[in-house]
Amino acid sequence: MLAADAHRCLSRFARCLGSALLAALHACTPTPSPPTAGVAAADVAAADVAAARALFEQNLRAIQAKDRAAYLACYRDDEALVRVGPDGPKLGFAELAAHTSSTTRGWPESLEPSDVQLHWLAPGWVYGSYRYRVVFDGVASEGLSERVFARQDGRWQIMVSTAFGGPASSDARLAPVAFLAGRWVEQGPDRTTEEVWSPARGGTMLGHSRTLEGDTTTSFEFLRLELTTTGVELVALPGGLTPTRFRLTTATATRVVFTNPANDYPQRISYAREGPRLTARIEGGGPAHEWRYTRD
Repeated sequence: MLAADAHRCLSRFARCLGSALLAALHACTPTPSPPTAGVAAADVAAADVAAARALFEQNLRAIQAKDRAAYLACYRDDEALVRVGPDGPKLGFAELAAHTSSTTRGWPESLEPSDVQLHWLAPGWVYGSYRYRVVFDGVASEGLSERVFARQDGRWQIMVSTAFGGPASSDARLAPVAFLAGRWVEQGPDRTTEEVWSPARGGTMLGHSRTLEGDTTTSFEFLRLELTTTGVELVALPGGLTPTRFRLTTATATRVVFTNPANDYPQRISYAREGPRLTARIEGGGPAHEWRYTRD
């Protein structure tokens, strides 16, 4: 799914920029060297993604710190740099530098990144995206931002950067669980389990899961994430029966844990996401069980 997402994002670049501009971008950008003989493609990909992730994190930290020098150091410093937003493409490093404030004015008051993902495209090329929540002049907005990272002239640089606003969640407190949105599938030789979560809207995320053996549904569950006066709770209805509540007790950018020590089984439900993969786990009061999903 992530590869398809990257393809759609890059296709959007093509529509925004036009074929002539893309030709100019390729002309200005040296072709990356092929991987060293004997080095496994998986190792090359892992090293490239790690390097791109480090630059991605540097880029986000610079925005949060309003550090102009550190921010500009992340980008390709010639006319090959492309930035795309609702107003269309903006070209070149000079344009970026001219519109990057050297004071705190012009920077967001806060930036909250989430759902950071990276996808290896080719040796020396990595696509990245993240969801953001920023506050300018006391007004919050949310959206999706993308990066294309390339190893050029001996260092990793951002070649393409985009930012597109989107509809905001009804309450920012749902941000810790927003990464669950989507359809997740665990495919086995004889059994398929799927879990689906809606986007965060109106203070809730609605979900359901089912397990199929062949063409028969052998189990199902209705799920709900909702805001309460004390925080976020997961409400589970196995088989559509009596609801059981679990309170969000741990939350990071890619992992959440819900607990209910009074329940017989399970007493703990956790989700951990890494790019297009999601691990769901239940434990406490009985044997632990884990599902390893891939985003569909």
